[in-house]
Amino acid sequence: MKRHVLTLCLLCTSMTMAGVLGTSSASAVEFHSDSSSGNTWTTNTTTTGTSHKFDAAGTAITCTTASFKGTASGKTVSAVKVTPTYGNCTFFGVPVTVNMGNCEFEFNANGTVAIIDQAGVNCGTEGKTINYKASFLGVWCEVIIGEQTGLTTITYAGSTTPNGTIVVTPTVTGIAYQAVGMGCSKGGPLNDGNYTAGTTTMTGYVDEGGVEKGSTPIWAA
Repeated sequence: MKRHVLTLCLLCTSMTMAGVLGTSSASAVEFHSDSSSGNTWTTNTTTTGTSHKFDAAGTAITCTTASFKGTASGKTVSAVKVTPTYGNCTFFGVPVTVNMGNCEFEFNANGTVAIIDQAGVNCGTEGKTINYKASFLGVWCEVIIGEQTGLTTITYAGSTTPNGTIVVTPTVTGIAYQAVGMGCSKGGPLNDGNYTAGTTTMTGYVDEGGVEKGSTPIWAA
């Protein structure tokens, strides 16, 4: 069975993992924007000096850059789907390339996050999962992450009124994955994945017919 030398998802969660609008998981009810078209693009960029970190297989994958792109259909939504892009990543000290496969993250106003299919595909099949593989000294370790829901927690800070951007912080624990290879510190089906570093700033943009236009305030209430 062919395995792809890809990488993760710091979600996962983006790992993430990640990108939506909001205040905190306890108080956020719905996400809002002031988009003139009624639809909104969201973009998250990594806070300077911050790395994204996903703990799995007894070690961690770390990425120093990450961005999250998503859309919201309507000016008020309860969840936003985003696709992460990670850069400058290492796993067991070996450079690895992040590829989300056919998976994306769904950030919910209640502070939960899910790993879900992109439209028309299944991210739970081989080669389509979020996965990453490090090879070193003739051995290797691969981590494979599939669909799952109800992961916690992501918090949102900043705007509670329509006046700007949102700071997104992941503290997501209990992520399920497969660890394969003699290079893994531990292997098999596990559910101890943690995405607990990677603060990002979310900005909203007007979505005009699928084209990203000028910025628009975003908030949660």
